[in-house]
Amino acid sequence: MKRSDAPATTPVLRIDAMGILNNLQAIRSRTKAQIMAVVKNNGYGLGLCEYGGMLNAMGVERFAVGDAQEALCLRQAGTYGEILVLAPVYSQEEILELTRLHVSLQVSSVQQLEALRKALAGLRETPKLHLKLDTGLGRWGFLPQELPAVVDQLKKWRFDGVYTHFASPYDDETATRTQARRFFEAVDWLQQAGVELGKRHLCASGGTLRFPQYHADMVRVGSALVGGVPNAAAYGLRPVARLEAPVALLKELKKGEHLGYGGETKLKQDSRVAVVAVGKREGLKTSGHSGRLGKWIDRIKPPVPLQAQLPGGAAPVLGGLGANHLMLDVSRVPCALGDSASFPLNPIYCPPSIRREWREVSAMPDQSRAAG
Repeated sequence: MKRSDAPATTPVLRIDAMGILNNLQAIRSRTKAQIMAVVKNNGYGLGLCEYGGMLNAMGVERFAVGDAQEALCLRQAGTYGEILVLAPVYSQEEILELTRLHVSLQVSSVQQLEALRKALAGLRETPKLHLKLDTGLGRWGFLPQELPAVVDQLKKWRFDGVYTHFASPYDDETATRTQARRFFEAVDWLQQAGVELGKRHLCASGGTLRFPQYHADMVRVGSALVGGVPNAAAYGLRPVARLEAPVALLKELKKGEHLGYGGETKLKQDSRVAVVAVGKREGLKTSGHSGRLGKWIDRIKPPVPLQAQLPGGAAPVLGGLGANHLMLDVSRVPCALGDSASFPLNPIYCPPSIRREWREVSAMPDQSRAAG
């Protein structure tokens, strides 16, 4: 087969290890509570086992994952310390295996209590358990009013922790304070009833950054570690990943010509256009924040349109994003075929099929406003 001279178009996700360390240190400076790193969803897109090993090397000894399989992968890869599964596990086989590997299980329903009872009957080893309370998010957890009906069952177990999850820590202070009040009231009631509860933890990334009074015994940080929170720079956090792909095509287009499906963009002047084979499929999205707080931030300080960093400078995206391609305006930026185009990206949205490459670098181009 004849070798092609066409340029490569394969994208890669570049990960800044020192950026992760920077973010971890910024979080450590904000709390005296223990820090649990949330590495669910394939390590927030960085690669579960690689990320867990990196955090272990940085002194992190507490982790939270999304399901039983992530916990097993993390432990089998040699990650040491506490691992908490943030979703219920009902499989008796998985409950037994996780218990043998000293993985902490979430307890959040009568059904799960029954699954634990059946799986662990006759087992001498004591399971590690965290009790989950639903104080307003509406997902996993016992509602406070449900506790009297199950308190006798709860007293049969020893819990290493009790926790809840804030629904709107970035944009609803009243709701967050209400959830905290419900949590502490429920914890006090359970302790008076004789339930052993262990560490209290309420705050995920948003609560950790904005509500230090609720840090309690431990905080759970996930998106903050990768710099994927609103207004990240204000907290000393920086994004840790960028998507890179080579320029696959260069072309000259005339004023008045249209780009994209349906001719969505009309050129206002003669333009030099670069085509790059990445788009929504790789997790890219237009700029701007989500949620009520994000929209408020965008009104005060409009977001910078999505742009690529090229060796010769920054180039804006022309028109909308395609599923697997986009176009850049390089009329004023030196650009050659094969030049690397680098894009801001929250890694959790980057599919696992994209190759990850870890680098120890001191800084990456600012993408905090576009990471989302």
